[in-house]
Amino acid sequence: MPMGSGDGRMPVAATAHAERIFTASFGGAETGDGPVGSLIIASWRRCLDRHKLDPERQAETRVLSRGELREAREPLDALLSLSTPLLDDLYRQVADLGYVVMLTDGNGITLNARAGNDERAFRKWGLWTGSVWSEGLEGTNGVGLCLTEQRPVTVHRGEHFRSRHAGLTCTVAPLFNADGTIIGCLDISAFNQEIDSRIVGFAQRATTLAAGWIEAVCFRHAYRSCWIVSLGESIEGKALLAFDEDRRLKGASRLARQQLGLDEALIDQGIGIVRDDGGPSAGTGKAPLLRDGAATFLSLSSALSFSPPLETRRKRPTTPALAPKEPSLLDTLAGDDRRLQAFVQRIRATAGLKPKLLITGETGTGKEVFARAIHGDRVQKNETIRSPIERPFIRVDCRALLNSQDYPAQNSFAQNALADPIERAAGGTLFLDEIGDLPLSLQAFLVHALDNHAGLRGEGASTIALICATQQDLEALVTARTFRADLYYRLKGLPIDLPPLRSREDKSLVIDRLVREIALGRDLSATARSAIEACEWPGNLRQLRQVLELAFASSPAPCLESHDFDLPSRTERLAPVGTLQQAEKDVIARQLAEDGFDIAKAASHLGMSRATLYRRIKHFGLGTGR
Repeated sequence: MPMGSGDGRMPVAATAHAERIFTASFGGAETGDGPVGSLIIASWRRCLDRHKLDPERQAETRVLSRGELREAREPLDALLSLSTPLLDDLYRQVADLGYVVMLTDGNGITLNARAGNDERAFRKWGLWTGSVWSEGLEGTNGVGLCLTEQRPVTVHRGEHFRSRHAGLTCTVAPLFNADGTIIGCLDISAFNQEIDSRIVGFAQRATTLAAGWIEAVCFRHAYRSCWIVSLGESIEGKALLAFDEDRRLKGASRLARQQLGLDEALIDQGIGIVRDDGGPSAGTGKAPLLRDGAATFLSLSSALSFSPPLETRRKRPTTPALAPKEPSLLDTLAGDDRRLQAFVQRIRATAGLKPKLLITGETGTGKEVFARAIHGDRVQKNETIRSPIERPFIRVDCRALLNSQDYPAQNSFAQNALADPIERAAGGTLFLDEIGDLPLSLQAFLVHALDNHAGLRGEGASTIALICATQQDLEALVTARTFRADLYYRLKGLPIDLPPLRSREDKSLVIDRLVREIALGRDLSATARSAIEACEWPGNLRQLRQVLELAFASSPAPCLESHDFDLPSRTERLAPVGTLQQAEKDVIARQLAEDGFDIAKAASHLGMSRATLYRRIKHFGLGTGR
């Protein structure tokens, strides 16, 4: 007979694991390593009766194709972007215990994952991006049970339905949307036989807390045009309310809905917000619903922290119209390019978390300018707390460190090269330009600093905002073992890829902006504008600015023609900056640095003779490190 027929009989070939499931599911005496909770038994029964699953099935966990995964991720793009720094932080907390961190959608599809050096082993067991952990496919497991019960759960080893997963411990917390509906869950799983009840307890608290923070960040993002008030927080998250300028309730988080007895219909009906200046609810955090004829009001205690402070309904002042604000430099740089506007939106939505930013893009796309604009945007937002002087922007050119004549002075060089800038950046921004060129020994030092320096970890009053930039493919460098994988994943908090000028949606507006900056009151003819827009501009914004500056300085005409400009030739367009010679120079420089400028050793590692290496060093002007 097939397994799971539901008549109480056990198949002859059932293993001890399957026997335990059948016995417990059909009311027999429990066997195995201890009593099983009612949630687990109920899930086992569903697996047998509803899903018709076999606990001894040995097939691998289903993994989606790239196209299927892309389709699953698209509706939750904002969640994936906003949760990245929080997933990284949770992984740092549990990595030493052998856990993998996964974020899934409401169907149990893993949309994002974090793992250490055992990534291949996790993939083997289906604990990776694209795997499907619904109860209907995999039987009782942490993700499937959490989505079914909509509350934090742990499924420990033999509590899994499939014997294939009997060595796995899964601790999971649900994720709820801004409207209170479940959209997925946060899971940490491990094949660690040393995990006991104390570790499980820690894991459950850490996962539930991280899920609560993700919900709060997503709620603030969903209602970013509203004012937010927090009624309080617990390990499950924050009870948040969003209201508009007319003090009408626009949204409430899951915990706020639970506390106040709110639902979508009541919110859509319209609820006003008033401040309670006294009475029994003042200072208690309670928020009763009040009726005033046909109108409903939410009375919030004056002890709560409002942003901005609410006035009582009777004393509400009239607000004069505000003059339109000048766009910030960050908004100006983003222009009308939708990709850049999306980056700016994400940067501002996560500003309170100070995620590590990794800016990539071709040479000349304005990575440092963009980094300085982000710093200025943060300073402006917090100018009432600190003055710009107290929020320094410290730039470190990692290419200079690679070619420094002091290089291989070990610890002292590291102290001078990175430790000093880190200290000087306290309370401001540390910008590591061309991070891909950082020598391996200093990469190790930076990993240590990121893990141990309070400011870089986001602790204390002198928290540092870290921004890195590179025109190189760091993933390729990690594969080539010239860039540390652990450093790459620490820096990739919020990736920002600046598009080249040739693919910007607002190319014409960018040209207009640069013309205004360089020669206000002067212009380009239609022919000149068309010629400039038709160029590929391999040097991007930097090259365009130089060409415009030279042309306006050379000609006094109020409107320049195409012949006034020294435009890039077709050959130049077909040979962008990242040439093979530059790549060869970078490889040789890194190897020399790695080998302490030992010519014989470096030549051996590069597979060339010492004479050839000396010629290449001279050709590229690399020096000998002495």
